[in-house]
Amino acid sequence: MIIGSRAYQSKLLTPIDENGNIIDDTTANLEFWNWGQHSVSIPADQPEDDNLADYIIFNNGNYRSYDQTLAVPASSNYSQCSRYRINRSTMTIQKVWDVWTRLGSGHYGSFVGSVRDHDTTYIVNAGGICLNGEGINVGTHYGDPDNELILNDIYPHACVYEVLKETKEIIWGMEFSWELTPYFVYFNFKATRAPMYPENINIYSA
Repeated sequence: MIIGSRAYQSKLLTPIDENGNIIDDTTANLEFWNWGQHSVSIPADQPEDDNLADYIIFNNGNYRSYDQTLAVPASSNYSQCSRYRINRSTMTIQKVWDVWTRLGSGHYGSFVGSVRDHDTTYIVNAGGICLNGEGINVGTHYGDPDNELILNDIYPHACVYEVLKETKEIIWGMEFSWELTPYFVYFNFKATRAPMYPENINIYSA
C-alpha cells in the first residue's frame, strides 16, 4: 500500500472520500492522510470481495500538513486509529473507519502508538502524550509549532483503550501518568491483550 504526495501520483493509489469522490487536497486534508503512522497491520475480518483489502494503522497526526504555515499545533491536534480499504481493480484507497478523534488533543501522541486487531474490537495505545502543568498538549519535538524551539516542562501520559469496531464505544481503558509510572509513559510504544490463563505454557521455578 502506497499513499503520498501528488509528485509520485503515477505510482500511488488514488484517494477517495466516503462518497467515492477523489480527494485532491494534498496540502492539509486533516481527515484522510496518515501523518506519522505506526503499527500498520492487516485485520482478520477482510471484505468478501477479493478485489478489496483492508489495513489498519495508528495515525499519530504529526502537524497534519506538508505546509508549515498550515501545521496544526499539539494543543489543537489529535491522533487516530484508522482503517483503509484498497480496491485493486480501480487502484483507489478509501478510509472506511476511524476512532480517537473525539478524544482531542489531550490524547494526541506525536511519536509512538499502536493498534491491535481482535474479533470485535481494536486495542489502541498512545504513549508520549506530553501535557504542560495546565493540562495542555505541548508536543515533544522542537518542530512542534507551539514549542517555539523551547522544551517546556512536560508531564507525559499514556493510555490504552479497547474499542468496539461496530459502535466505536470504548469498553475498557487505562491511563498512565508521569507521577505514577516515570519514563514508562514516554516509551509505551505498543500494547497487546494477553489471555488470563495462557494455554500450552511451561512455567519453571528459578
